[in-house]
Amino acid sequence: MKLIQLVNAKPALTALATTKLPAKVAYRIGKSINLINSEFTSLEDARVNLLNSLGTPNTKTNQYEFEDGGVAFQAAMAEIQNEEITLALPKFTLDELGPVNIEPVHLAALADIGMLVDEIRTTDG
Repeated sequence: MKLIQLVNAKPALTALATTKLPAKVAYRIGKSINLINSEFTSLEDARVNLLNSLGTPNTKTNQYEFEDGGVAFQAAMAEIQNEEITLALPKFTLDELGPVNIEPVHLAALADIGMLVDEIRTTDG
C-alpha cells in the first residue's frame, strides 16, 4: 500500500479506537494503531526535516515561508506519501464489527488498506 492510503485511513482508525467493539476486533484495531503510529512518526519527522530544509519559519505568523511558494515542499511530500510500505495489518470483517455506527468513508478507507475484508481467509483452506 502507499503511505497516503494509511494517512487517509487514520480518521477511520481514530473513530474505531473510541467505539465499543467486540474484544477480538478491538484488539486488532489497537494492534493496527500501534503498527501505524511508527509510520506516522517517520512521516512527521520527514515533514519537519523538509520544512526546515526548504522553508524559513516566520515567528510572527508561526508558519513556514518558501521562496517558491511551497512548490518543492509539496512535491517532496507527495513523493514521500506515494512510497510503497508494507505493514502486516490485522484484518476483520463487517460482521465482526457488530452493530456499530461508522461512516461509509471510514469503511472505504479501511478496505483500501486491506483491514476490512469480505471474509477472513485462513492458510488451511
